[in-house]
Amino acid sequence: MARLRVNTLVTEGPCLPSAARKHSEYARHMVAHFADGKISHLYDISDADEKQNLSQRIVPLPSPRPPPPPPRTSVDLRRFYADYISCINDGRIAEELHRFCSPSGVVWNGTHYTVQQYGEMIQSSREAISGLFFDTHTLVVDGSRQQLAARLEFTGTPVKPLAGGVPNGRPVAFAEHVFYWLEGGKISDVLTIVDWDDYRSQLAR
Repeated sequence: MARLRVNTLVTEGPCLPSAARKHSEYARHMVAHFADGKISHLYDISDADEKQNLSQRIVPLPSPRPPPPPPRTSVDLRRFYADYISCINDGRIAEELHRFCSPSGVVWNGTHYTVQQYGEMIQSSREAISGLFFDTHTLVVDGSRQQLAARLEFTGTPVKPLAGGVPNGRPVAFAEHVFYWLEGGKISDVLTIVDWDDYRSQLAR
């Protein structure tokens, strides 16, 4: 998985050599699967809000951390993440999310949330989409750096407006590409892009 920064120049007014140009950038999260040393599948999600709003700067990566204590192994991190996703899918966010998140809170896309606020944000999506289910399609782990990256695929039936999408009674399926940084063995930073364009387009049909 990779987080890419895409730089663009937007021409203001007619496309002439003298026209003013405005710099903007947006993030892309890409997932590549390989077979026989070649790319077999490629999944790509761009940050639609950053593109539309002509953001001047994407959210930077978290600052370097001191080396962690004896790191979790890849197996440990995979188990950790499976338990984290189960906590969400089973509706145990209020009771158990603290087991997976840093006591100081989580910096999500550059904004700091307490563990309670982070849980409430996740819960609000579950309330807006009935039967919302998180399926881990792809998971990449780095035990030495205490980092994870995942492609999550969501299914459910929207019942409340969310991210500009209006429920139409039909189920949806959409995806998220997300990176996690752990500190002290718990999630401290998250950088994510959800494919809200796909979500909204399904509801507009």
